[in-house]
Amino acid sequence: MVLRSNAPEQKTTSTGVLEPKSIFCNKLRKKIKGKEQPLINCEFDSAENSVKDAARVLNDGPMLAKIGNIGFHFKEVKYHNDCKRNSLHKAKTVLLRSGSCDTKQLAEETVASLVLYIEGSKASRLQSCIVIQ
Repeated sequence: MVLRSNAPEQKTTSTGVLEPKSIFCNKLRKKIKGKEQPLINCEFDSAENSVKDAARVLNDGPMLAKIGNIGFHFKEVKYHNDCKRNSLHKAKTVLLRSGSCDTKQLAEETVASLVLYIEGSKASRLQSCIVIQ
């Protein structure tokens, strides 16, 4: 267990928004195979939940202390997709090895979350079309 006092300090601006760097690697810029990875804003609750769940599964004390109970979109949390993907992959591997999650259940949950995401993006496009007209 890591106390908040022992966690790496997350600096904030005067408004309480986190500095523009990845919550995973604490870097503003990251290159993979010579290509710079963009810093992504965490805008969806599903992304926030998956990051928090992965930290819990991995028992990542420093990350849990860093993110705590903050709302990611209120604090403008940012990350590199590669960093997030690596964290989620590690958590999935731990779950599969522990036997607490079977692949069929994982596949069903993945498909369900994709359907929700697609339906949500269609709804937002439809709303923006209605507003424009």
